[in-house]
Amino acid sequence: MKYGIAIFPQKKVQDVANSFRKRYDPRYTLIQPHITLKEAFELEEEKLPEVVEHLERVAAETAPFTIHFHKVSTFHPITNVIYLALTDNEPVTRLHEKINSDPIYHKSRFDYTPHLTIGQELSDDELHDIYGSLRLKKFDLTSLVDRFHLLYQLENESWTVYQSFLLRGKTDPSLGERPCGEDGQHGDPGHHGEKGRGKKRRPRPATGRIRQGTAGSRIAGAG
Repeated sequence: MKYGIAIFPQKKVQDVANSFRKRYDPRYTLIQPHITLKEAFELEEEKLPEVVEHLERVAAETAPFTIHFHKVSTFHPITNVIYLALTDNEPVTRLHEKINSDPIYHKSRFDYTPHLTIGQELSDDELHDIYGSLRLKKFDLTSLVDRFHLLYQLENESWTVYQSFLLRGKTDPSLGERPCGEDGQHGDPGHHGEKGRGKKRRPRPATGRIRQGTAGSRIAGAG
């Protein structure tokens, strides 16, 4: 079974991302806008409890934080992907490093770059035209990150949530209060339409073709 781990930003960010993904991402329907924390990996079902326990520990020691998207960037010429870039990669990178450790550590072919894909599988001409029109556009998109999600892939190559993990660590007092969600609540556990840690879903075996991850550690085949 193929799994991946990702952050889903708040709705206001997803709406902006989807306005581009509908036009520039042929895999738009397979997964909602996301930041990959760990690219797709194979895992036997009997090892799943150990992985869930590991992710629970990571969530317990990580405090909620805020991310800010400020511009469009690209991985060209490595791959023709266009994405929303973060002002500060460090909080997401730290979370990635905690997650990508035993029992699910693997060395990626590329340096990890947190990003939200808005276009992929583009020709060179398409990429230059689209990126040329967006590269000077300024964005001011902020989202609370108070959870991450373990996903699994279905037979049609779409991704669905197996379990969500609330970030329960303490915020450094020197940094002030925890960031507020869209509704003004601090770390509201329901702002993604879920409650608590999320219901575990028993994954069904997938028979779809396995694609390798690409630059920037995307969830393979999803963006």
